[in-house]
Amino acid sequence: MKNAFVVGWRNIADGRRRSILTGLSTALGVALLTTAVLGGLTSRQTVVGGIESLVSLGDVGVVPGPGRELLQQDAVPDLAALPGVDSVLPTLSRETVVTGGGLSDEPALLTGVPVGPDSLAALVVTEGRLPSADATEMLVPSRLTTDADVSVGTPVSVATPNGPVRFTVVGVVDQQSLGVFADGHVFTSLGNAQTTYGLDGALTRIDLTLDAADGDGWTTLHQRDLPEGAAFQDTAAIARGIEPVATAVSVVTGLLGVLALSLSTMLVASASLGAVRSRRTTYAALRAIGADRRWIGASVLAETAIVCGAGTVVGAVVGVLTGIVPGQDIPGPVSIALAIGIGVTGGIVAGGAGALRAVREVMGISPALQLRGLADRDVRSAGRARPVTLIIGSAAVTGVCIAAASGGTNLAMLGVVGCALLSMIAARALVRPASVITARCLRSGELASRDERSVRRQVAAPVAMVVFGGVLLSSTVGAVSDATVTQIERQFGADVQVTSMVPLREVPDFGSVDGVGLIASASTGTASLSSGTSVIDVPVQAVDSDAWFDVAQLPWLDVGDTEGAASVRAASGIAVPRGVAEMLGVEAGDDVVLTRGGVDREVTIAGTFTSLATGQTIVVDRSLGRALGFVDVSRWDISAAPGVEPEMLAERVDDLVGQQPGVQVITGHETRTRATTEIVGLTAGLFAVVALTIGLGALGASSALNSNVERRRGDLAILRAIGADRRFVARVIATDVTVVAVVGILGGVAGGLVGGFLGTGLVSGLLGVALPQPIPWSLAGGVVGVTVVALTLAAVAPLRSALTTDPLIVMRAEAT
Repeated sequence: MKNAFVVGWRNIADGRRRSILTGLSTALGVALLTTAVLGGLTSRQTVVGGIESLVSLGDVGVVPGPGRELLQQDAVPDLAALPGVDSVLPTLSRETVVTGGGLSDEPALLTGVPVGPDSLAALVVTEGRLPSADATEMLVPSRLTTDADVSVGTPVSVATPNGPVRFTVVGVVDQQSLGVFADGHVFTSLGNAQTTYGLDGALTRIDLTLDAADGDGWTTLHQRDLPEGAAFQDTAAIARGIEPVATAVSVVTGLLGVLALSLSTMLVASASLGAVRSRRTTYAALRAIGADRRWIGASVLAETAIVCGAGTVVGAVVGVLTGIVPGQDIPGPVSIALAIGIGVTGGIVAGGAGALRAVREVMGISPALQLRGLADRDVRSAGRARPVTLIIGSAAVTGVCIAAASGGTNLAMLGVVGCALLSMIAARALVRPASVITARCLRSGELASRDERSVRRQVAAPVAMVVFGGVLLSSTVGAVSDATVTQIERQFGADVQVTSMVPLREVPDFGSVDGVGLIASASTGTASLSSGTSVIDVPVQAVDSDAWFDVAQLPWLDVGDTEGAASVRAASGIAVPRGVAEMLGVEAGDDVVLTRGGVDREVTIAGTFTSLATGQTIVVDRSLGRALGFVDVSRWDISAAPGVEPEMLAERVDDLVGQQPGVQVITGHETRTRATTEIVGLTAGLFAVVALTIGLGALGASSALNSNVERRRGDLAILRAIGADRRFVARVIATDVTVVAVVGILGGVAGGLVGGFLGTGLVSGLLGVALPQPIPWSLAGGVVGVTVVALTLAAVAPLRSALTTDPLIVMRAEAT
């Protein structure tokens, strides 16, 4: 007998059309997996790097306290000498307008910074040079070089209290590297800024970069080391507050990879199996004349290896090209090599699985039944449900129910896997009733249903998985974006915050200000917090918790919004910054003692948080605060009414209280908006990766469907030969495609909606945000639309071939 490899190669040559379709399915499967891995790695790198860039100016800011406007420069050496301080960045910022070079009264903050060769400014200059220490020279952000006609050498005019001052642009700085806290700034040397405004030795901010080992509790330990009239601002709280987003993104990319691997395996196995089934009669004839089973199996393995090997190489190349998402970081060599390695390995595994199934199919052929036109597989299995399917389905249902009831992270992942299995089982189970219904209602449906239902089930499973994955991942990525934005918004506290150095004798009537929504008052002070032998002094904010959590919700890390707020409202729990909790060695649920003025209260930690607005201040209910002696109100958090801009509301509130000494009105709305915009842009890359993956998956599923139609070319040719017109043949193909598409979509949407619910809950738990979980009909509709378009396009080529090729040529080719 001929060598099995030669026979396999001859089979490929004789069935070029089927081999091309099998190779195409393999290529799409490998491209799908490679794209998912490479795009997932790149998206995670982009999101994590973007989070770090939000706070690139430093970890902790020293700012003027309530009622103060400036700091003194002589405090810088003392702060630099504190343990754990790695670097110090003193700055002076003043509001101004810039004119010239395409700018017309552009609002900006003229900020003086150190300009030495080792300064931050030197690290972020992308064009030009640093300003001279004693010259009116300026650095501008890269945004102004694109939005306005500003470049190196452009003269501009800056408004100052002493009149306009002419500056020359000498350099451009990278906007993104400066983080959201430096947006809207133009830079000059610190000495020149102080001279320009007549504020020698004055600063508005000192940013400190800490050693990595010092962590969150540094500001609590060094509260007493602050310069007089200064306060700490925990600028790194934003990054720490959304650190879990990296875990959430990892979960999404993990789900993406598992989905891609599953789809690629199903696509390759389905294509390989379809190619073998198209030659069942040939293999039966070989068996009948005495061909050895091993020889036939070896030829099938060789054929599959050649086709899948070629498809794997092409798929890996296409996957790398499609995995580079616009707007995301360019993947490095390690990421590309890892993605190619996983893609090729997945192709080998999928090809091996397909080859084994194909060999098993060949070994199970009964020559007598096959040559008589009876499919022995259908004879044995007709009318019986497989026990394995029933067992898997029961286990999947149980897993989904347990996951939905528990809400745990691991069980939620188990539930998602269960939903995937249920989607495929449901799609396969619906094939039979859908075939029966179409056969009874349509003549074309009757002819289409004569195809083996096992083949339809084989094709329906990838379609269901594509739809399931699209709905699941779209819902989960949307949850990551929403939860991250919510956490960032909470970092900045209420829309408007009013603080007073001393309690006011007459409380302003904030409710009379136009545009005020909710108002929550608070008392502030210090107390001692202890656990065992550990005792630390901490700032305390006693809030009107009935309103405060609606005005300035905390970014909880380990409990949900409802649970944490309810515990604080009951005065049995307190909210503790994560840094304070780490210093005491406690966590949510532990008991601690709060002491002030000889009064002790044992309370439970309701949860931990990290917040830019609240810093290292613990939050307690007003009733607990009164018991500890916090009586006088010195802070008000105010939300803007719907449709009212927080900046405008802050101006109105300032008009009400701004004349009172020691009262400060602030709003972080503008910076909050910039931060949320940055994060939305970062997470948008995840949507792009999901869209690419689902698109490739839909193309892969359509190729499997294409292979199924191609396998029936002989049957369609016979219909043409006995007088069926082209329109009727087209209806037969359309009915076949429609049945597979409908059952796959129904199974995928059903499982995807439940899986999306579990995925959203998983993300909510990881990021500590309670998210609404509406049914994502729009996302499901979009995924279904993409799938329908791909399946429709898949039917065009075989339909055209069936309608234009001479039936005698097709039947002659099938016979040989």
